[in-house]
Order: sequence, then C-alpha cells, then structure tokens
Amino acid sequence: FITVVRLSQEPDELLQEVLNQSISDGVSMAKAAQIVDRFVQETLLTEREGILLKTILSDKSLVAPTVAKDGLRAGILKSVIYELLRKRG
Repeated sequence: FITVVRLSQEPDELLQEVLNQSISDGVSMAKAAQIVDRFVQETLLTEREGILLKTILSDKSLVAPTVAKDGLRAGILKSVIYELLRKRG
C-alpha cells in the first residue's frame, strides 16, 4: 500500500513556493492546471476563478509561438500570485 499524505501549508507559503520554485522559468499547461487546481483546493481561488484562469492559460488562448507559451503562462501566473499575496497582506 502507498499512503499519500498532504502536509498542511499556510496559503502565503504555498504562493511563495509556487512563485519561487515551480514557475521560475516557464510552465507547461499541465503544470499550470495542477497549480490552479491546488489554489482552488486551498480556497485561494473559487472554482469559477480556477476554470477561468485555466482557460486563460490554455494553449488555445495564448496566441504565440509554441516555444513562448510556457513563458507567457509563467508570467500570467506570477501576476495572479502577486495579486493574491497583495490582497492577503
């Protein structure tokens, strides 16, 4: 058997961790969706906000060369995280 344990993490710590580690250079759509889902799970975003953000971050929404999409996604996520931190602080 494998047991998965999720350690509780303060919302600000989660935001800082994602900002500093997960999206520093760029982020794929799959990784972005995982991050957004975690934010919804931790109630940093509502379900509706999560759906909208994933739509904004999708390959279809980002009209750019494929090589630039991960960087654009990271920039958008960073802006969202900075805003969440500002609103919380």
